[in-house]
Amino acid sequence: MSESETRFMEKWTGTGNTLTNPTSSWTLEEKLSEHNSQRDAESYHGYHKPSGASVLFLCRNTSDHDHVAVMRIIMQIPYADSEYACYEERARQASEILDTDSRERVEAVQILARNQCTACPAIRHHEITKQKDDDTELVPGGFLRYLLFEKAPGVQLDWDLFWSYEREERDAIRSAFREAWLYVD
Repeated sequence: MSESETRFMEKWTGTGNTLTNPTSSWTLEEKLSEHNSQRDAESYHGYHKPSGASVLFLCRNTSDHDHVAVMRIIMQIPYADSEYACYEERARQASEILDTDSRERVEAVQILARNQCTACPAIRHHEITKQKDDDTELVPGGFLRYLLFEKAPGVQLDWDLFWSYEREERDAIRSAFREAWLYVD
């Protein structure tokens, strides 16, 4: 199933999220992006590859409204066409192992942070947990991760925005990306 067909975290915007160690509460104000790698039944049953969704939210600290951050939530999702299966079927899919796309996203951020890349926002918190073991979850007991980042200055660059800039501005952006890339390499 393509990533544009199904969205799994539509209802999360506007909800609260409490993290542990250190304890902090955040309101998910705006969804910035969502990506999913939902596998088909054959991939799941034949290769035991879990499916996952990764969503980036702009969030605000509930006790300090001036503190804005970015939270990436990564969670296991059911394989295609099992979204409405009974609790037991969805719970059988539970895995602690991240899907490939999500694992690569987490590893990339960790590598950049470990190498003190100035182009990567600082990770404030990384929490590894599981979805509740009840019928309200997509995959009861499946993986669930929260990554809280400092919000980088500027705007999130996407295809349309990048190509709306004049050539000189696009070249300056390319130069900045090249400098950051060479710094990490």
